Amino acid sequence: MKKRYKLIGKFLRESFRQSKIKSIICCLIMFVLTLLSVFLPIILQRIIDVAIGGKNASALFVYGGVYMAVMIAIAILNMLQQYNLSYLKTKMTIRYKYLLLKKLSTFSGAYYSEQKSGEVLNIIDNDTDMVENYGIDLVFDFVRNVITSLFALSMLVHIQSTILCIIIGIQIITIVVQSKFSRVLANKTAEVREQSGKVYNIIEQYISNILEIVILKARRYFLIHYLKNEGEFARKGIRLDVLFSASSQSATFLSSLTTILVYIIGGMEIINGSIQFGELIAFQQYTAMFIGPCMGLLKINESIQRVWVSLDRIYGFLESSSTIVQNNKGLKIPDHVTQINMKNVNFSYSNNKILKNINYKFRPGKVYALVGATGCGKSTIINLLYRLWDVESGEITINDKNIKEYNLYSLRKNIAIVSQNTFLFDDTIENNLTLNNNRIKKEDYIETCKRIGIDEFISKLPDGYQTQVGENGVKLSGGQRQRIAIARMILQSKDILIFDEATSALDNITQEYILDNLRQYYENRIVIMIAHRLSTIRKADEIVVLNQGKIVEIGNHESLMQKKQYYYQLVEERSV
Repeated sequence: MKKRYKLIGKFLRESFRQSKIKSIICCLIMFVLTLLSVFLPIILQRIIDVAIGGKNASALFVYGGVYMAVMIAIAILNMLQQYNLSYLKTKMTIRYKYLLLKKLSTFSGAYYSEQKSGEVLNIIDNDTDMVENYGIDLVFDFVRNVITSLFALSMLVHIQSTILCIIIGIQIITIVVQSKFSRVLANKTAEVREQSGKVYNIIEQYISNILEIVILKARRYFLIHYLKNEGEFARKGIRLDVLFSASSQSATFLSSLTTILVYIIGGMEIINGSIQFGELIAFQQYTAMFIGPCMGLLKINESIQRVWVSLDRIYGFLESSSTIVQNNKGLKIPDHVTQINMKNVNFSYSNNKILKNINYKFRPGKVYALVGATGCGKSTIINLLYRLWDVESGEITINDKNIKEYNLYSLRKNIAIVSQNTFLFDDTIENNLTLNNNRIKKEDYIETCKRIGIDEFISKLPDGYQTQVGENGVKLSGGQRQRIAIARMILQSKDILIFDEATSALDNITQEYILDNLRQYYENRIVIMIAHRLSTIRKADEIVVLNQGKIVEIGNHESLMQKKQYYYQLVEERSV
């Protein structure tokens, strides 16, 4: 319980920091609204006992006018309050989503390999929406309910203390019953949220891989799998709804019992001449003001169970640590990288030895090719350099300093990678090239596109560089996407360039044209290529041949072919 309210307290502090002025305005409006609401039964009592009972027409108009003025003021203040609360809620939701998306990019490669995207989407989408819909409102409702109930209680003591004792007794029973419900509701809500994440993940997988599913004719498998999990989600959701309904109905019954007892006992007091009719009406309204907020507090407790589950998932994600230790105050990568040195590097994944005692230096001005059979460790070297994983033993240095000493953001910022699975944003070609970097001028990206032979194609499009490429570049061919990705990498002007099967979708002639035109660009940079195509490998100045996690040969194409060892075997077997 302590953890729940600690999380909610943290949420409130962060919410109020988003706009202190609007938060203060909301508090002031809430206080004024409470005072005006408590004032209404007094006016109503005067209308009944003084104006109507005393047959005083002028008093009737005066009190009636005051009553209407208070109601208008309440309506206006409620609208202002809703505006300010909506502003605070929306701003906080945007902040949460921004922080979650930002955090998502800081994890290790193991996290990206194992984490189900649907679960993350559920947190970013559904949990933030839950907090937006209930979070800040709960606080103001809670404070307003407490103040209102205390004011109402003081008025009830003043009017009729006997009936008040009965009301308090029923409220104690209500609190006990609702507290029993709240504990069960908290657990069941967590179960529903967990199952919702599973369903979300299944749907996300289906949408993301729809083409493969159609080709595999796996729709039936997916639908059965989906219905099974959706059915479990529905069953848990129905049970939760029934529990919420039972909680609500029990509270409603006890509230109705209180109301009828007030009228019965109050009616007897009127018959006995102890109170006037207007006082009974005022008492009934103050009773509603006392019970309503008390019930509201119980309802808030139910909502807190929902919000707490979402906040727990949100903050759990934001505060989770990566296996990659990030030295955010570490060194920045130098303006010019003079070497990358791998010293006795070993790495295992899931108890499988991937790299074994790797020793090698990469220097600027050369094009390096990493070659070997599938699973030999080529991509792992790149992942370790990018610090998606950390080495098991040994070290990787840049300019003679361990890469762990560098600020992680600075390290990754200085490495540009183009992979086989090229990613493009659902945006214009221009924005995909520049990534909204205002320092990249139009003439720069046009010149770069000319260099890799794609400017002519883009210029012939109806909207040219403003053409929308569609989701993940679906409106372009694989080769066109790869060339845009290569152009984007060049425009980033990084010291370390990595091509991971980056030209796999290009024909040999186009590939030759691009590689030849980029030679001048490589001069002061470290260029590492992973490729299976011989025409790509032959262009490398130095080929690093890996076999079962070890470097077995080093040289250029001609020298390695003359040795007639492992590389020669790969070429002959068309493995490269």
